[in-house]
Amino acid sequence: MPWRDINRAQGWLMPPALEELVEEDHPVRVVAAFVEALGPEQWAEMEISLLPQRMGAPAYHPRPLLALWLYGFMVGTRSSRGLERACREQLPFIWLAGGLTPDHNTLWRFWQAHRDGLRRLLRLTVELAAELGLVDWTLQAVDGTKIQGDTSNRWTLDAEQLERLERRATRRIEAIEQNQQVGNAAAPLWTDELAECRKLQQHARGALDQLRRSGQRYVSLVDADARLLRRSGGGHLTGYNAQAVAVRAGASESESALMLVAAEVTQSQVDSGELPRMVDAAHENGEAEMTVADAGYFTADSLAAMRERGMPIAMPEPRPFEDHPFHWRHFRYDRVRDEYTCPEGERLVFRQVKYTRRTPARLYGAEPEVCRACRQFGICTTSEFHGRTITVSEQSQALEAHRRWMRSRQAEDALRKRPALIEPVFAVIKERQAGRRFLLRGLEAVQAEWSLLAVAFNLRALSRYWLRLMRLLDSQGEFAAAPG
Repeated sequence: MPWRDINRAQGWLMPPALEELVEEDHPVRVVAAFVEALGPEQWAEMEISLLPQRMGAPAYHPRPLLALWLYGFMVGTRSSRGLERACREQLPFIWLAGGLTPDHNTLWRFWQAHRDGLRRLLRLTVELAAELGLVDWTLQAVDGTKIQGDTSNRWTLDAEQLERLERRATRRIEAIEQNQQVGNAAAPLWTDELAECRKLQQHARGALDQLRRSGQRYVSLVDADARLLRRSGGGHLTGYNAQAVAVRAGASESESALMLVAAEVTQSQVDSGELPRMVDAAHENGEAEMTVADAGYFTADSLAAMRERGMPIAMPEPRPFEDHPFHWRHFRYDRVRDEYTCPEGERLVFRQVKYTRRTPARLYGAEPEVCRACRQFGICTTSEFHGRTITVSEQSQALEAHRRWMRSRQAEDALRKRPALIEPVFAVIKERQAGRRFLLRGLEAVQAEWSLLAVAFNLRALSRYWLRLMRLLDSQGEFAAAPG
């Protein structure tokens, strides 16, 4: 068959309209509809003014700037220069910006000024999905992932390495100053190097002071808030521990997607201790019936916190519980006498109240001579002078109740659903949204970046239901009509 002719100099008799540049069901239309639907209260909550300045050159409206950042985070274009280039080259961005081409300085100033306020968008995406009837609050899953910061392990040093770096910079400074004093003709060329060496010296001293104050072992010269974290697959990275809570979103099991209801960042190496904070963050957006987490979140304090909140938690222990025939759970308790009876029928009476990790506990013990004469001596206890003792606290009782709950079919079903409910979230963010590393430095800036990645993830989920979304937004009178 013949070849098609190509003529790059051919003009368009009738240029197409912007509306024809993207398909009707393109995900970029969901971003535009979401931004256009934000009312004055939402913009005020983000501390973004929609009132134009009366003087000066015309400025870009916040709506297209916000839409560009949201869609950029959806497709992995997360830098201001990348967005500037996309507004000139990529049709979805050209359509979204209405043919305008804001430069990278304009885009960056908007992002830098309002990134903390944009964290509130996550709640709005959840509310929008809830109005569509898409959010399934039956089960929510908590998990975390380590993400590289805007630094490298090369500049993450311990105290000894920092001292060597400071000495090396000091020696170089002294050498340059000595050459300048003797009137060397090349001395003016060393001015920049001298400034760099002094800057490096100050950074090394500041990092040493931070290590001494905080008790850390390592510190990053590039991002002081980043931490040296162990990767799950081996090795280390200098970055942050990104936490997320996900629920299922969809009209049916066959067409379900995932949606994030909380996204936080921590500097902790491990996930233990983060469960109550993440559950509280998710509760601000909606109340789930049950939470599921892996063994990395398991602590007695976390169990107590979940019990106080009245929320069931399916969470295995880090190590399998090995039952013992003389574990205190097999001892029978008499509430009237406040004593326990061991499996051999001997009494353990109350002795004293003791504190374990600042938690009060009741100590019960048997008579030493009774235990020495027992046939189970050496198995139940080996103490010849004190006999068998057991320590029972509210935490230990809650732990036993949790172990019984984890053997139920409901808890086992929740654990089986956990991987499919949370782990694809991190895969999508890292691969499709280019979220393998943060581009900003500092804990607060990284938190804002992670939150916007979560907002973009939710908009990806909502794009599956764009027709229903358009109808909902058009039906709400307080919102402006969505473009397209």
